[in-house]
Amino acid sequence: MTIIRPSPNESKLKELIIYIATLEERDESFGVTKLNKLLFRIDFTAFVELRKPVTGVRYFALQEGPAPKPMKRLLEIMRKNGEINIVRSKHGGGDQQRVNALRPANRNMFSPDELNLVSRIVQQYWGKSGRTMSRESHEFPGWSRSSARLQEEIPYQVALIGDRDPTPEEIKYGLELEPLAQQELSRNAARRSKTQDDNREPSI
Repeated sequence: MTIIRPSPNESKLKELIIYIATLEERDESFGVTKLNKLLFRIDFTAFVELRKPVTGVRYFALQEGPAPKPMKRLLEIMRKNGEINIVRSKHGGGDQQRVNALRPANRNMFSPDELNLVSRIVQQYWGKSGRTMSRESHEFPGWSRSSARLQEEIPYQVALIGDRDPTPEEIKYGLELEPLAQQELSRNAARRSKTQDDNREPSI
């Protein structure tokens, strides 16, 4: 499988982190783990719906689900620059590292469609813990251990893999095409058999 690598934009990732942290200011479940999962959902959903991810950075598989590869380094840079702080606390019986924005995000870096998508996904997972989102992300084809080992990069095109069942209309259409498909398979098999006979050396 060829890995699609859109041009990464770490500056845009920084602004997206700050924007999400601002939107999540009142969500007690928000921490670094949840931030990673929100970023993953936003970028991979954008890849499908908008035909390109918001940031284009690479994601890889960790024990607790997917995360942007530059995340750890970028958060430390942002903390040192006074753009965010990270507060350690307890939440839901576990440790939480909460990211707080110390400045407004530059929303001009995002298109209206991107901003709408970010707001929609933040609302969709409002109140859900990072642990819950991690469990959900384990079901995502790109993260599952069958297709992505730990520390392995997750290509964006795995977002195009569907996991829904076919609709009744699609099943009906497929059944209507089945006789035609069988007919074509039979014709191809007959042609292949004839070609093999023609190419066979004559017996002496």
